[in-house]
Amino acid sequence: MRTFFIGFVVFLLYTIPARWHYVCQIRNLCEDKPVETVAIASKIPDRLQDLTLKMEDSIVLANYEQFGFANNSAALELTDNNKKFLASIADYLQKNPDARLKIVGNYFNDEKVTSGIYDNLGKARAAAIRDYLVQEYDFKTERFGLDYNEIKRGNTAYLDRPIEYDFIVPKLDAQPKGENEEVLTEASYTFERMTFSDINFEYNSAIFNPSNSFSTYADSVKTYLKLNPEKSILIVGHADNRGTDEINRVLGLRRANNVIIYLRDTKGIDIKKLDSDSKGEKKPIAPNTTEENMRKNRRVEVIIK
Repeated sequence: MRTFFIGFVVFLLYTIPARWHYVCQIRNLCEDKPVETVAIASKIPDRLQDLTLKMEDSIVLANYEQFGFANNSAALELTDNNKKFLASIADYLQKNPDARLKIVGNYFNDEKVTSGIYDNLGKARAAAIRDYLVQEYDFKTERFGLDYNEIKRGNTAYLDRPIEYDFIVPKLDAQPKGENEEVLTEASYTFERMTFSDINFEYNSAIFNPSNSFSTYADSVKTYLKLNPEKSILIVGHADNRGTDEINRVLGLRRANNVIIYLRDTKGIDIKKLDSDSKGEKKPIAPNTTEENMRKNRRVEVIIK
């Protein structure tokens, strides 16, 4: 009986913090809203008043204050004007149920992610805006698409325009793509379907270089699987379009399998919970026209099933 009691106490000491980490830190489902940081003039300079949002050729919102982020941070520092802008976006989305919002986060090439599950600050900043709208206005994450741009710092201390916005409405009369035109898919950046690219894979290589953010995410996935033993993980590998279809299909599969090896050997996740697939070059998320875009397409998706 004493042995059972000690074992039960140890179980509680593990599961309670683990569940708090997953529910509160990863899923943001605790009752308390995240605390917003008050904008501090000494950290972020005066913001430009030229934030505009269009729907095709029509201006929907204009002359709002740009958003601001401290260096190496994705923490929201919202002014009253920022909140008014987001409230106007929410109102538009509520009145136009077919519309979606694309949020693009910008970051300097020398800014580093210090924590979290996103492998660059552009993704993290865009996700912070999405999560604010989801939590404040009860939208589904499917109403938002995320993207990112890397910007060379130069002599500029702060990003004047760290976030870009674009409304997207499906066109019923959209023409099919030509034979040689790429059909783009949209990357997912949610806990249940997370995309990792950037530094994780070099060109024509299946060697997996896990970022700190991937390691953090993998720890959370391990906790999630312990709390949800019926779930499993599918790793899908992707490639840019250099090389043949078959070469890229095999390359994508090798990338996915190397991620599985990392999750098994480094994180201790049961191999029976892991499976792999490859889309090769078939599902680009950016046109294969620049090195930055091709780096985005060299990626893996982690899908919780």
